[in-house]
Amino acid sequence: MPLFKFNCYSSNSTDTPHALNEIEAQLNHAHNATFLIVYFDVQLNAEVIWRWLSAQFENTQFILSSSCQGSFCHNEYYNHAFATLTVVSISDPSGYYFVSSGKRDNLSTFDTAQSATNQLLKNTFSESPELLWITLSPGDEEQAIAGIQAAIGQRVPIIGGSASDNDVSGQWQVYTHHTATPCSMAIASLTPSVAVSFSFSSGYAPSGLTTKVTQASGRNVATLDNTPAAIRYNQLTNGTISQSLTGGNILGLTSFHPIGREVSKDEYLLSHPENVHSNGTLSLFSSLDEGDVLHIMHGSTDSLLRRAHQVIHNAQHTLDDPALSGCMLIYCAGCMLSVKSQFEQVTKNICQDFNSVPVAGVYTFGEQGCFLDGQSRHGNLMISALVFGATHD
Repeated sequence: MPLFKFNCYSSNSTDTPHALNEIEAQLNHAHNATFLIVYFDVQLNAEVIWRWLSAQFENTQFILSSSCQGSFCHNEYYNHAFATLTVVSISDPSGYYFVSSGKRDNLSTFDTAQSATNQLLKNTFSESPELLWITLSPGDEEQAIAGIQAAIGQRVPIIGGSASDNDVSGQWQVYTHHTATPCSMAIASLTPSVAVSFSFSSGYAPSGLTTKVTQASGRNVATLDNTPAAIRYNQLTNGTISQSLTGGNILGLTSFHPIGREVSKDEYLLSHPENVHSNGTLSLFSSLDEGDVLHIMHGSTDSLLRRAHQVIHNAQHTLDDPALSGCMLIYCAGCMLSVKSQFEQVTKNICQDFNSVPVAGVYTFGEQGCFLDGQSRHGNLMISALVFGATHD
């Protein structure tokens, strides 16, 4: 019986045909892939990539998504932290992999996700998969998760990230093998023939300061501790956004000072403040509820540089056999951009600890993962790792 194989291939070329030629030269036997996950920099032509994938892998299901300023690919030949194109190949004749897609059109995000998941379950004969790997358009990810769980329940772990572009200008794109037209979300059910494990975490720690949401609607928080949210956040972070209290984008200012909700002991789900409105309302990349107790979190360059390989270790340690076939890494684009000038250290850490393991990563505008309490959630400035165990002759 053929064994499970995981590999990743990459190119640094900014010319789409040249990038595809470089990938093709590396593929070897990957044309027999069971499932593909492909990440591209938006400076490449997604439609050309889609047509190439459809021709090269005629009977293979795939997800194609944009990634902020490149993607990560480590294998025995290459070590690219910002590849313009990364192709992840899983060959698993004994496993089960199915992909569905959803396009919002006139449907809500909830209904789109529920419908796409129901379609997925028709292919899986209503058997619960080992996990779901999802790629969403940024915005309303909580409702997407709720719609997925309305169809499949809450016991199946959901792992993935939101598509991204290079400058938050809305150029993100998601495709599946079904059609060359972009979709709103791609959902893949994975039931590999090898053991899998995952970890969902961040490189931040609580500062000891807390605040309470006293007025909020979705991703807009009007007041914290009955004080305009921007003013109160600024007080608690020693003036982090003083220059923007009358309004403006604060993504870069708040990357090291997100807010977190403790979901279980020492596990925090983070939210990234991204904009201040003229009335003092604070907008974030994830939803909050009135009454939520928020921890002011603190991160550093060192903590973010160390976190990626640690999260892979965390996932590895829950396997009975620590040997790995491969790893998929979700790394928040905001974290990456905050430490990009030193990102080589992330690469070195992964190479040192997992030199013989293929590792592919994407830089996302929102992260979905599962904590130790078994609940799947959407957060910001998070890191998630999915590891595949090794096969043995």
